[in-house]
Amino acid sequence: MLRDESVEAAARAVASATGRPALIADVSGATSSLAYATAAGALTAIHAHVGVGANADRVVKGGGLDRVRRWMPRAVDGPALLERVFNRARWPDAVAASPSTLALEMALARECLRRLVAEATRAELSLGAVRSAPLIVCTGDLARFPRSAQTVLVVIDALGPETTQVVARELPDALIAAGAIASRSAADVMAATLPLAIVATLWPRRSATVRVSDASGAVEQRVARGAFLLVPTTGAVELSVEGAADAVTAADLALGVVIDARGRPLELPPRDTERLPAVGRWATALDAFPADASER
Repeated sequence: MLRDESVEAAARAVASATGRPALIADVSGATSSLAYATAAGALTAIHAHVGVGANADRVVKGGGLDRVRRWMPRAVDGPALLERVFNRARWPDAVAASPSTLALEMALARECLRRLVAEATRAELSLGAVRSAPLIVCTGDLARFPRSAQTVLVVIDALGPETTQVVARELPDALIAAGAIASRSAADVMAATLPLAIVATLWPRRSATVRVSDASGAVEQRVARGAFLLVPTTGAVELSVEGAADAVTAADLALGVVIDARGRPLELPPRDTERLPAVGRWATALDAFPADASER
């Protein structure tokens, strides 16, 4: 099967297995896809020939270099960044050897997903249900970042989920293969996924209280407007948000509970003097990069 067909099959299989809508966010070296499926089998999907490897240059061609540059946590001039992007296209299978290279791959992945959102908007597809999918599963290169926090940060920055959702990622190349199999016979697709985080999107007028319960007990957190933070968890997790009717539960999470009160749509400051500290704070909040990481 073609990769886009396998992504769609995986979305249907996950939705059927969980009995609730699911969104597959797939970014590979050459293609990117969003596939949203309901438990009844209805599907909304969009695909694009952009990626973080062989088609990395198409990301810049389609949206401009500044759209990639804005996600970089450190200042980098245009010519140097453009050279890095085209190096990704020339050597698509190269492993990120430095924090700056990894940050570039994350920036490209964000723009791949945002390109899909823009294409869906132009096609007049409804994105409300997609952004509210209770389960988002990341696949491809998006699922292979070294840290769980990197995957979670990219997907919520790019897609801007609007409610409280579980973000998971596939085990190495497992879900897409399982989805292809499931389209023809029975397959345990959920065994091919790893839950990473519960992401709670808030936009309180002043502040709101969230309660996180896990194997270590319960913690209450007062969340101010504009906050972005991580509550690490152990074992099964339950999240209650002030004003929400139902609690959200998940099995053992690789990362924990992410509270995102930055607002929707997510706005990046236009000037480097404000943007760089903001992007850096968000990465630090999730411990997305090693504390002793240095540019090489």
